Order: sequence, then structure tokens, then C-alpha cells
Amino acid sequence: MAVEQGSSAPDLTLPDTHGTPVHLADFWPHGETARAFGVLDEDHCRALRGSFLIDADGLVRWSIVNPPGQARDFEG
Repeated sequence: MAVEQGSSAPDLTLPDTHGTPVHLADFWPHGETARAFGVLDEDHCRALRGSFLIDADGLVRWSIVNPPGQARDFEG
């Protein structure tokens, strides 16, 4: 299940070698970010297309998740 609007977004920030916060993409462990947002297709080991608008307080304000092969519809 994808994160819900109004819920807190997963915190996937780690410090780099200089202590600067870095927001992670989904490199390793494989699928961690997608899994945290509820968009990992475990059967095919791939992420579904998901877009999440997160406010300054870390709350999800808008999201859209599409099944494989379907483009995002940002207008609908």
C-alpha cells in the first residue's frame, strides 16, 4: 500500500562523508525506497511509477501511483 495523503513520508536521509544530508534514491538495499513508499512490485522486483508531493513538514500532500505500463496522468 502506498503512503496515504496526510501521512508522514518515510525518512530516507543519510549524511554523506562530510555530514551533509543526502536524500537517497533506490540504490541499496535494492527496493528500500520503493518499499517505504509502498510502490515496490515484489514479484517483479521493480518499482511502480509513483509521484509524491511532500510538504516542508514531511507530510504527503498529493500522490499518484500507476501500474506497470501506464503513464502518469498529472492532470486527472
